[in-house]
Amino acid sequence: MAVGAWQTRNGQTDARTMWVPPPDSSLDIFDEIPRDDPTYQRMANTLIPHPRLPGLCLLQYFTFHNSSAYQPCCQNLHLTGFFDSLWPLEQNGDPLFRTARYWSCHMQSMPDLPRDVRWVLSIIYNFANEMLRPENDEDTLWKMRSWLLFWYEIANRLFEEHEIPASSPEEDWFLRPTVVTAEEGTAMAPA
Repeated sequence: MAVGAWQTRNGQTDARTMWVPPPDSSLDIFDEIPRDDPTYQRMANTLIPHPRLPGLCLLQYFTFHNSSAYQPCCQNLHLTGFFDSLWPLEQNGDPLFRTARYWSCHMQSMPDLPRDVRWVLSIIYNFANEMLRPENDEDTLWKMRSWLLFWYEIANRLFEEHEIPASSPEEDWFLRPTVVTAEEGTAMAPA
């Protein structure tokens, strides 16, 4: 399973260095889904309608830190303004991870998705949120793009396996990542 292996050059664990995933995913796509992991077992499979925003639903999932979280699911999150409050911190963040977050929320809004697909989409959503944090530097974003590409490939293969007419976004993987610091984001926030 290639969920993520954190290791430095000397073999010590480090939260900022991640092995690059293999160029090709496993022959059996379902080997990439950790069905015995609590993140998979405890994830909801039912969308919860948002009480105040029509057309928006929430999906409960669990992070790899064993925290309960909710992913917004909507055909067009731009119209709901759901992420508007994050704009000052993320406006200069890596556009590939912003696209990944919106895309996963859009895809997650489809009814009756198989659990495997929902799990991968929640991984992409959570991963994108982590990469949009202001403390990530350009070097980290370059390294983590390989993981985003890896999860896109897994999602695409699951779509094909389940005959879902969808695919991951087409990205310019050589577009330079942009970084905004917490101080810059706070300074740009409306008073």
